[in-house]
Amino acid sequence: MKKMLFIFGSLFLISSLSCKKKDTTPTVIPTPGRVFQMDTLRNDSYVDGGSKTFIGGFVAGETAEVQFGPLSNKVTIKKIQFLYGGLASGPVDVVLRIYRYGGTGSPSPIVFSNTYSITPDDNLMQEIDFSGELVQFSVGQSMRISLEKTSSGLPFIARDEDGISAVNGNWIQSGGTWYTSSSLGLAGDFIVRAVVEKEL
Repeated sequence: MKKMLFIFGSLFLISSLSCKKKDTTPTVIPTPGRVFQMDTLRNDSYVDGGSKTFIGGFVAGETAEVQFGPLSNKVTIKKIQFLYGGLASGPVDVVLRIYRYGGTGSPSPIVFSNTYSITPDDNLMQEIDFSGELVQFSVGQSMRISLEKTSSGLPFIARDEDGISAVNGNWIQSGGTWYTSSSLGLAGDFIVRAVVEKEL
């Protein structure tokens, strides 16, 4: 009987040890006093299915740009969205740059630059995923997002049709010089947005 109890006890101990696994789940430690919230920075008033105009007067090398700021919160960019169409075509290249704007006409420095191949669409917003990047702006800084044409004419980005809500929010670069879009007689806000994680 003692022998049987010894065998049973040994088997129970072995079974218990073999079932105990090491917990490899990373421990998440919250940072006290820090709260984050998703937000979309935009100048335009466009809603899906609403009125818009695609801008066809740009030539290769020129850019349309939007500016946000000075920011009241620290933000991390998660996505860039824009409406790009006006002419059905196959994939086209678009050069996306993000600047830290210092308050002069010319934005600098560049904090991000990349070329993307997109398929123009008159109704669906293009979306560039920034989850693998770490592009951040601090309180008081301004962000400028630039989209450069690689060919002339349409397709290109769209603007809304209810006038300009941000006089210093829409810029055009041509021949190495920056102009507000309103100074060149262009009405409406460019439909270019930044989805950000905002630290409250």
